[in-house]
Amino acid sequence: MPLQIQYDFKSFKSTPSPNEPLFKTLQSALSHFHLSNTQNNQWQLFHSTTPLPTDIPLRFLNLPSNTTLILRQTPSILQDQFQLIKIKFQIKLQNIQTSVVSMVNPEKPLNQVIDQVCNQLTPPLNPINATLQVFNKNYDSNQLKDFCLTSLGIKSSMVLRLTLQVQEQEQVQAPVQAPVQAPVQAPAQTPAQAQTKSSPPPLQVFVPSETPLSSEIQDNDTDYQLSLDHAMLYRNMLTKQSGISNGPLLTKRLRDLHSNKHTPPPIESCILRIRFPDRTHIEIQFNPSDTIELVYQKINPLLLPPHQTHFKLYIPHPYKHLPSDSQSTLIKDLKFNKKTLLLLQSSSPSPYLQTELMEQAKFLQEANDVKLDHQLMVTKETLSNSNPSNSNPSNSNPSNSNPSTTKSSLEPGKVPKWLKLSKK
Repeated sequence: MPLQIQYDFKSFKSTPSPNEPLFKTLQSALSHFHLSNTQNNQWQLFHSTTPLPTDIPLRFLNLPSNTTLILRQTPSILQDQFQLIKIKFQIKLQNIQTSVVSMVNPEKPLNQVIDQVCNQLTPPLNPINATLQVFNKNYDSNQLKDFCLTSLGIKSSMVLRLTLQVQEQEQVQAPVQAPVQAPVQAPAQTPAQAQTKSSPPPLQVFVPSETPLSSEIQDNDTDYQLSLDHAMLYRNMLTKQSGISNGPLLTKRLRDLHSNKHTPPPIESCILRIRFPDRTHIEIQFNPSDTIELVYQKINPLLLPPHQTHFKLYIPHPYKHLPSDSQSTLIKDLKFNKKTLLLLQSSSPSPYLQTELMEQAKFLQEANDVKLDHQLMVTKETLSNSNPSNSNPSNSNPSNSNPSTTKSSLEPGKVPKWLKLSKK
């Protein structure tokens, strides 16, 4: 494989074998140009501006034939800096998660690397125990001093997971990195926008109102009429199920790419609304990784003593009991949505919740989802009233129009024109 080595407006042609490491080519170039490696000055081959490793066979570098490599002199200080690699540490500290990007010497022991990362946090931490996860293996504090990144096979940038433990007396704050530049102030928001973007409170209590919600719902016959959009939606659903496409046949990669475009965003929080037998509701926010056992633990102190540890939770449809010792996660295992309704049953009669919670209760009509449904219903009625041509059945149905303006049906004894025989 021919190569062109360029140095100081001079060139040297070399033809190393594909299995030969680049170090031999570097030595041949240095002897041709009468150069030598010293402790203070070392030489390196570059492809454009990228330094090339000399301990890898030439066929693994993916260099084109007759390519030109540049011979440059690198001081020892730059050589040490070139050996630093960028490592991103995903740090988990009690219930706090953050990440730190650091330039690390791969020959440095891992315990010193972790001390360097802890000093970059704000405020700096002095952990009593640390666990580093590399691929699928964990290394505790006793093993970190015996390994370095090079011994673990890490020679380039990658992401590692680091779990830290600190003393209980030490006050732990969320470790954040120092900002690089001042943040840009966002434009002032209206109270309505701030209310829509704000996260829901961790706990809400709702009681049923005197007038049921069903009395406020007005059924309209037009809601149950089949439209062209419904037919097209049903046709597309059958097309996806049968695997038939109107366009050309797609490969698996293109089909996966098309399906990923319609993938919903990941769920960041799961809101559970618990309904009691007296139709009282509590709404609690959980993390997607929380389990059913944690749900029981959070609901238990909210109940009165007769109901504590004597209640059960159920999924309404399909009706299914959720055991109190279940370790199933809400999103991954139980397939809960962002907002899910659960039923609570207890052998004791009402009341169920603590008195201080019932004092803060609101009517169910004040819930955000109920307000949104009511607003959509009002908007739909407003649009239907603004377009009377669609709501007036006399204009849409030709059978109700004036009979004098319509064509009369064919009288008996007459033959239509398309049925008449030609006289020719």
